[in-house]
Amino acid sequence: GALRSRVEPYDGTELPEGVYLLTAAADVQKDRVELGVKGWGKGEESWLIAYEVFYGDTQTLYAVHEGNLWYRVEKYLEKSFEHEYGIKLRISACAIDAGYATKSVQNFTKRMQRRGKSWIFPIQGDKGMEGAPLLNRGSVRSKVRIKQFIVGTATAKNIIFSRLHITEYGPGYMHFPKFCDEEYFLQLTAEKQKQVYEKGVPVRKRWEKIRTRNE
Repeated sequence: GALRSRVEPYDGTELPEGVYLLTAAADVQKDRVELGVKGWGKGEESWLIAYEVFYGDTQTLYAVHEGNLWYRVEKYLEKSFEHEYGIKLRISACAIDAGYATKSVQNFTKRMQRRGKSWIFPIQGDKGMEGAPLLNRGSVRSKVRIKQFIVGTATAKNIIFSRLHITEYGPGYMHFPKFCDEEYFLQLTAEKQKQVYEKGVPVRKRWEKIRTRNE
C-alpha cells in the first residue's frame, strides 16, 4: 500500500530529468524472460523505466528469427530510449540470471559478446550468505567458456529493502512509474528477513519467500 502510493505520473516513454545511465536485468523462467530497465542518477537514485515479459521456451538456443525468444530479447536490448532533454540513451549493461536454463543463457550471452555486446553478461545468485560481496570478479567455469558473475543475494536484498525505506527524492531513492501494478509491488516485497538461531543464540539472518512469485 505504501509503495503503491509512491507511483509517479511518468510512464517510461520518456526518460525523467535525473536519469544519466540505463541498465537492465533479466529473470529467466521456464516459459518467459522478465526484463526490467532502470535509469540511474546522482547518488544511485533510480527510476524504473520499463518492465517487459518475453514469452517462449527459454531452453531453446539463440537463432536469428522473430519466433526465437532470445532474438527478441536481443532486439529489445538494442533499442534507444528518448530523454526529456531530447537526447537518446541506450542500455549500458544487462545482467541475465543463469540459474535456470543455464545453457541457453550462457549460449546467448557468449554470442552477444562475440558480436561486441560485452555489456550483456550472465549472473547467478549465491546461497544468500550475509556479508558476501554484491558482485564478485567473475570466473569461467562453464563448457561454453563464458565469464559468469556471482551476486551476493542477501547483500543485494539488504540494499534494496533499505532503499525502499527512503521517502525523500535524492540519493538511493527508488522511483516507480504509473504502469507498476499491485502484482509488481507484491513481487518486490515477496521476501522477508528471518532470524536464524543456533542453540538459542541469534547467529545470522536469512531471506525467505512469503509468496511464490518474486521475479
